[in-house]
Amino acid sequence: QQGAETISGLDSVTLIFTLSEQSNNFTLSDINASQGSLSNLSSTDSVVYRADYSTPSNYSGTITIGVDSESFTDQAGNPNTATSTTYSIDSARPEAAISVSDDLLNSSEQATITFNLTEPSTNFTQPDISILGGGSLSSFSSVSSLVYTVQYTPPSSTTGTVTISIDNGVFADLAGNGNVSSSISIIVDTEVPSIITYTSNDTDNILYNEQDLNFTVTFSEPMQSVTGSITTPSAIIENGYVIGTSSTSS
Repeated sequence: QQGAETISGLDSVTLIFTLSEQSNNFTLSDINASQGSLSNLSSTDSVVYRADYSTPSNYSGTITIGVDSESFTDQAGNPNTATSTTYSIDSARPEAAISVSDDLLNSSEQATITFNLTEPSTNFTQPDISILGGGSLSSFSSVSSLVYTVQYTPPSSTTGTVTISIDNGVFADLAGNGNVSSSISIIVDTEVPSIITYTSNDTDNILYNEQDLNFTVTFSEPMQSVTGSITTPSAIIENGYVIGTSSTSS
């Protein structure tokens, strides 16, 4: 057998088997492969044979291609001796595990997004990252050939989910295998809440002594905490007439 000792980033390669003598009964079934498959054995002179070898999918390791002894004979009927060759295979596709420093962002926050690759890559860049839902990326940085970071700034006046993703096949490992897709979601709320309705239990705009006044306020979105103040007017009465008002806040 002849050929490279490493098979990387390819779906199939051609293996060459060169016999020491002519043989008319060397067939595909005489060849063993520990991983992957062989097909299309052919020869023009009964000495040099070629076969297509299909690599196992998503595999990283070694495989052995061999021919057992007494599998075929020369033209005089003498059986062959055993032979084999070991190859390194890298058909495993890299993947980026995506994590985020903060998955709930308000209008004053940014998030650091980290990409941990399963294999080293030298061509993973910021344009490989897609955003669905708005916002922008900046400060793309390579911590190593396995780890990359980027800053995400959410869009203004937006409430919803933003997806950060890497599409299939946009970067490759060192063997040339294209990546598989991956994504992560972030909740963004950069919209300022507003008051939709405001009501109270008062029916006549007069607050009597020791009367409880209840307010109902409806906001445009759920609120974590609400604080406020109430201005209470007081009438100043002199000789039976209202002559002015004063107010206090609480």
